Amino acid sequence: MNCPKCEGYYLKPQKLDNGLMALSCDNCRGTLLSIVQFIQWRATQKISDNIVNAICEIDETSQLLYCPKCSGFMTKYRISNHTHNRLDLCYRCYEVWIDSGEWQLLRQLDLQQQLDDIFSDRWQNNLVVNIIDEKIEKRVKNLFGDEFSKISAFKVWLDSYEKKNVVIEYLKKRKSK
Repeated sequence: MNCPKCEGYYLKPQKLDNGLMALSCDNCRGTLLSIVQFIQWRATQKISDNIVNAICEIDETSQLLYCPKCSGFMTKYRISNHTHNRLDLCYRCYEVWIDSGEWQLLRQLDLQQQLDDIFSDRWQNNLVVNIIDEKIEKRVKNLFGDEFSKISAFKVWLDSYEKKNVVIEYLKKRKSK
């Protein structure tokens, strides 16, 4: 099977992690992994608290990739809001292309056990919601400056207060003259 990234290079069997077999390219060091095989492998793994802190070099693929199995387009999925890296998935074959260094990145982010979740609508929608929330918070910080810490503390208190709705209605009420 040919590498989807490098012309003229073949994918060879290789261990990705603790017995997880995948196909890898000797040239770009990218890896093709079957999600089905990943799910079977994950079922045999102990959940570890070992987060990898090593700095990893990542060779992110920005080009459109074609699945080496079916030749169909692979779709890019964002991993997290902490990185711009994207994983490429063939939704027909359920194979994922992992660029060189991205498996280590998944381990750093403690996401290696959640690889299949990354491709879900729920995961991708949460990323968008988090990006919007971060932008709103940044705007509010810019708007209020030093006062933001007081507003933030009040929000934390209000979110946990059982009579939150009453407080909000009170705050909305116009002051009578």
